[in-house]
Amino acid sequence: MLEHKIVSSAVTYKDEIIIFGRDESQRGSSNDLNIINESSNYSLNIVENTDNSTWPSPRDFHTAVIDTIKAKMYIWGGTKGISDGTASNSTPNDGAMYKFDILSYSWEVYNASTQPICRVQHTATMTPDGNIIMIGGLFNPDIAQIDIYDTKTNQWSQKKANIIGRVYARWGHTATLTTNNQSIIIFGGSSNSTSLITDIAVLNLSTYIWTSITPFGEKPRIYPSHHTATLYNDYIIFAFGSGIIGDKYNSTNIVSILNISNDHYEWVTSYYPRVPNSNAPNLFQPPNSINIGIVVGSIVGSIIGVGLLIIIGYLIYSNNKLKKEIKYSGTQPYNDETNEVVDNK
Repeated sequence: MLEHKIVSSAVTYKDEIIIFGRDESQRGSSNDLNIINESSNYSLNIVENTDNSTWPSPRDFHTAVIDTIKAKMYIWGGTKGISDGTASNSTPNDGAMYKFDILSYSWEVYNASTQPICRVQHTATMTPDGNIIMIGGLFNPDIAQIDIYDTKTNQWSQKKANIIGRVYARWGHTATLTTNNQSIIIFGGSSNSTSLITDIAVLNLSTYIWTSITPFGEKPRIYPSHHTATLYNDYIIFAFGSGIIGDKYNSTNIVSILNISNDHYEWVTSYYPRVPNSNAPNLFQPPNSINIGIVVGSIVGSIIGVGLLIIIGYLIYSNNKLKKEIKYSGTQPYNDETNEVVDNK
């Protein structure tokens, strides 16, 4: 088992969990890389090679995202170390983007003239087009300032989002990409203007407009920060984190569920997982398989139909030919009106 980790980052690739960052036992930053394989139940610790200038420096409160198609993990941001247990009193790390190749276990580093000021306790969201969207964090008080890293060109760009309603700047929050890849939903966290954030904010990735949302249903008992968010079908499951319990700010085991189906936001207390029926026929077909089946079936049916018509036509032709041969053979009389041979017996 690995030692306890705190304010580190973690991504999953196939059956592996990849953890990077601070080791709690050191009470400071680290840049160890740990890989846990769930199938074979082993863990691997990779320590920095002193000759490797591309290895990220020790850090915590950073973010990590995974490109599962290319098997690449991207590390960015965070602080250089924790002296008193708070990121706000620590020094921001460098603004370089670090890429880890999961297949070759190798690092690459990208510095760009357009890279933004390092963020801490922010969120990073990978979109299908290869962009990483950075939202919020310490040292970046403007929630409308969106930093975007293009993994295809390894360049940064910025977007200035518009805000509808009251959307607070924050850190220690979570960000979730919706199932249609059109929006990012952020929840929780802390802010300078209010200790804990109690709203849901949605960023439209087509228009870059922030909208404050008040979901239906019973509100969570605790609005957390430094929690987790997991998307399952049309539900976001927010778990654990820190919150105000009584008059103290402490850890919590609260789990809240947000239904986001059809852009209808509602807090719920339960949901029904879509469990496949093992006895039901497999109705899944790859894209275009139905159309291909129809086309192939039509062609085969046409060939069979034409073949049957040829056989029937040949039998009719053979039968008529035989009758005419009998008619003119003179062996038996023939009725021209009925086209039949007359039996005189």
